[in-house]
Amino acid sequence: MGLAIVWFFTEVPLEIYRNFWYDVLLVPLSLLLDGSWGFLAIFVFGLIFARDLLRERLPLAFLVGILAGMQFLVFTLIKTTMVNFSPFYADPFLIEVDELLSFGRTPWELTHQFQAYIPEALTTFIYLKIWLAIGVIFPVILLVVDSNKERVGRFLILYFASWVVLGNVIALVFMSCGPIFFDRVYGGNDFAPLLEALNTSGTMGGAVGFIQEYLWENYVEGNQHLGTGISAFPSVHIGVATMFALYIYERFPKTLPICIAFVLTYLFLSVFLGWHYVVDGYVSILFIVLLWKFLLWQSRRTGEVVV
Repeated sequence: MGLAIVWFFTEVPLEIYRNFWYDVLLVPLSLLLDGSWGFLAIFVFGLIFARDLLRERLPLAFLVGILAGMQFLVFTLIKTTMVNFSPFYADPFLIEVDELLSFGRTPWELTHQFQAYIPEALTTFIYLKIWLAIGVIFPVILLVVDSNKERVGRFLILYFASWVVLGNVIALVFMSCGPIFFDRVYGGNDFAPLLEALNTSGTMGGAVGFIQEYLWENYVEGNQHLGTGISAFPSVHIGVATMFALYIYERFPKTLPICIAFVLTYLFLSVFLGWHYVVDGYVSILFIVLLWKFLLWQSRRTGEVVV
């Protein structure tokens, strides 16, 4: 479906297809380089909690990892095509909602009160590397460590809902660029203080700043490469983080405080780094939690839940 959308709604689909298959090979390599700790964690977790499953499913896990990477690429293709359907328009409304939810305060200013305590290297590791490893290889985690078919199916639904429903469908309805790109898209200097704060903290000189410029250059040039595409509302980052936290909580209920702190950390950083309005995260959390509750209710009604 993603490739079909590219064919009908882009000017150079064949060139995009060539880049797509190149990126199919690039994603596994990137994960091995940047997310190797994630694969190691899955292996160790499997040895401790699911040794038999690990031995049986490890070969298939590699294939699933490739397919998960391809899903990420198709998500990118659709995301970069969305500007052909609708221009950015929802940001002014989202800013008003942000101030309403924050009692008249600007959320990014509230987060930057803690700027002195947040090193750039730590934000890069948490917001980019940890999240990317979880976000792309979560189906591998399910395959290797979970033998409960009902739970696996339920969390695969949540996984794809985080990417496709939040990141493509709802994002297309509410096309928004986010605080970091607001001035470039709409004009003016409303978020100039945010950019200055990020420069002061050293963020713009690191990986986060590099990715932001990479996204903007590809948006301006109309390119469709790995990881490109701009949209703010709702937040895929927060959706995936919430989905993963719910999975850990369901497996290990005593970790609830850690799971909540995990989600709040990503919500805080998404606003701090200028990627998102705070309402982007609130909606993503609410959507994933409600969908999780509905799927649980449905499974219990049919007697499929196995603890």
